[in-house]
Amino acid sequence: MNDGPFETRTEQQASALKLICERFDLVPSGAVQHGFRQKSFGTRVSDQSGNESWLKLYGHNGPSGSPMWTGEREAAKLKGLRKPDVIRLEEWQSDGYRWRAIQMALAQSPFIDAAAPPPLSRIDRDWFHALRQTVDVLSAIPANRIGTHTLRIEAVLKRRYGNMKPWRAEKLVTSHGDLHWANLTHPEFLLVDWEHWGAAPDGFDAATLLANSLVEPELFDYLRELFAGQLETRDGRLSLLFRYVEQLHFMDQGVTYPAERARIEAEAERLISQL
Repeated sequence: MNDGPFETRTEQQASALKLICERFDLVPSGAVQHGFRQKSFGTRVSDQSGNESWLKLYGHNGPSGSPMWTGEREAAKLKGLRKPDVIRLEEWQSDGYRWRAIQMALAQSPFIDAAAPPPLSRIDRDWFHALRQTVDVLSAIPANRIGTHTLRIEAVLKRRYGNMKPWRAEKLVTSHGDLHWANLTHPEFLLVDWEHWGAAPDGFDAATLLANSLVEPELFDYLRELFAGQLETRDGRLSLLFRYVEQLHFMDQGVTYPAERARIEAEAERLISQL
């Protein structure tokens, strides 16, 4: 679970941001925000006419063809999905790193707090309809791109639980791959951060969101019912178990999750008993 190739230092990031803003003729108009483990960073920017957009950057010193590196670029070609429109994309090399900058349309609604997903009563049914529709549209796309998690799931579960169960998924469908609350906007529905998209076990996206909803029991139950057709399958249970094990792993490394460790462990044990 090491994402080392995507780690860059603050001074490298500042230089990359300055360079691309000059090249795109943009001016930063907001604070720089970092993604999980600082694998990416971005800021609100303005052009010379005052039009605002979002500028996202990655620094990478791993293989140029890795799924995560090519994800956003290839996702820009996907149609019929509620995601930000890409305005401009550029890649370059500097200081031993490959860099990518993506200028995209600014989200019209705020992003949801990953540590405090809203209670069920604050989300209208149209939003859930858009969520379900997005997952369904994605799953209908031929699964010919390897998702970033696909090859890890079996290895991660085997490392924690040994060979007590067969851990390989049976059905792969195209998935976003990182569908958690911080990648969603509300009240307008928008799904961002497409680095991880590609083939994953059927139910993987639903499992990802559900695993990040434990702190809101009513929301958790609603999502479990909304995606029951995917989650109550072997692949759906494998996906959910993987996400719980991943959370436990990050907890061991000092990452804080809103849900209590005992609750996550109990849910994981329940899933194992059902496989």
